[in-house]
Amino acid sequence: MTDLLDAPEAHVEAPSEGTPARPEPDAAAAGDRASGARWVVASCLGGAALIHAAMAPSHLGESAIEGWGFVVAAWAQLLLAVAVLLRPGRRVGLAVIATSTVLVAVWAVTRVAGLPFGAHAGHAESVSIVDGICVALEVGAILLAAAMVRRS
Repeated sequence: MTDLLDAPEAHVEAPSEGTPARPEPDAAAAGDRASGARWVVASCLGGAALIHAAMAPSHLGESAIEGWGFVVAAWAQLLLAVAVLLRPGRRVGLAVIATSTVLVAVWAVTRVAGLPFGAHAGHAESVSIVDGICVALEVGAILLAAAMVRRS
């Protein structure tokens, strides 16, 4: 009965004469990891997009340019999330890195010095849990997309 709990032995064919024995790479496992990474990147982008979409109405009420910035960010991240899942590749990965980096940089400027335009020009915003989560999701997308681009 305990033999059912033992790990199955891997089948390795005997090497031909003069050929060293090495196991075949598991392409399916590598594909599963890549697929899993794409889903995590897409989830990070989707989460950040949802936060931007949820915050857009309140920002539109204060400043049209800030509010539309949130709308554009949400759509860009949502489209990138779909692209990561449906058309993964080097260009999509680089687009994720570039877009997310720009959004994190804009967030940092708004927290340090404030935007140079809009209703709150020159006014630094305080950090909240919501924007902290959004930036963390964007940084996660950057790091994972960079790893995916490096492998491709």
